[in-house]
Amino acid sequence: MAGRKIKIETVLDDGSKILIVINGSNSQKISKFMKLLQEFENIEYEKNYQLSNTMLENSIYTKIYDLIKYEFGRAGFTLNDVYRAYVIKYNDDSIKKNTISTYLSRMVEERILERDGKRGKYIY
Repeated sequence: MAGRKIKIETVLDDGSKILIVINGSNSQKISKFMKLLQEFENIEYEKNYQLSNTMLENSIYTKIYDLIKYEFGRAGFTLNDVYRAYVIKYNDDSIKKNTISTYLSRMVEERILERDGKRGKYIY
């Protein structure tokens, strides 16, 4: 009896890739493996998030994160919205939009934010 072949590929923070191939049709074992993998990713994410918060206290990253969390909540926003709010809240017009854009992209990569739309017109 020929089984299914499932491929799982993930990219680590350093850019290296991990590819796992599961041959077989035992869906319970595959499901358990996927849950284990997801749990591992959640643990790693929480550990990295706590570490980065400790290292980045009062940093631009933390300011943008707090701004998004407390000013926008779950509402959609654009880069321009964050830029204007940052300048007003922190009285800092020296920050550039591309700096904020970089941090928003990092938050998307870290799965803190979701992004929709086309380049230059993203909605977060």
